[in-house]
Amino acid sequence: AVATLDFHAAGDADSGADAAVGDGRTPKLPTFDIHGYTGAPMDLEGFYSPVIVELSGLKYPSPNLPALRSHDPNRLVGQTDSVKVDKSGVHLTGTITGENEDAKEIMTHAKNGFKWQASIGASSDRRSFLESGKKATVNGREVTGPMVIVHASTLKEISFVPMGADDKTSASVAASGSLG
Repeated sequence: AVATLDFHAAGDADSGADAAVGDGRTPKLPTFDIHGYTGAPMDLEGFYSPVIVELSGLKYPSPNLPALRSHDPNRLVGQTDSVKVDKSGVHLTGTITGENEDAKEIMTHAKNGFKWQASIGASSDRRSFLESGKKATVNGREVTGPMVIVHASTLKEISFVPMGADDKTSASVAASGSLG
């Protein structure tokens, strides 16, 4: 069975309060740009040891992934339009398409200076356990067990959260229009 892991990636969220117009009549929807995971070990809820995800093994089925509030599929706020995984981490861009309360709250807090964090949700397709005191190189850095190493995973979604696990990431929200 495939286990689901949430890779929590912390970051800052900035916003611009300028109201842009797409075609001259329709307000342009707000966008986001997220550096969602840097490849560093994370302390995740439900795991007794830190978890590190091999960036080279992180795949995504489509550039169009759901953007959620707190990993809840019933709290959809938008969709990614681009996903890139490289040696510096996971990079996502997209649009806040929703006009629900979650989308409005994300935008209001961002406009008022709140630094949102991001968290990527992924399935762990293949993993191993690095025993205590043993060393391995993952994502170009030496790590020491105990640690769970996720060798292959599939990115399923990105979430806006108030707190994440990888504090070296960044997320920005461009408030280029109003929601509702």
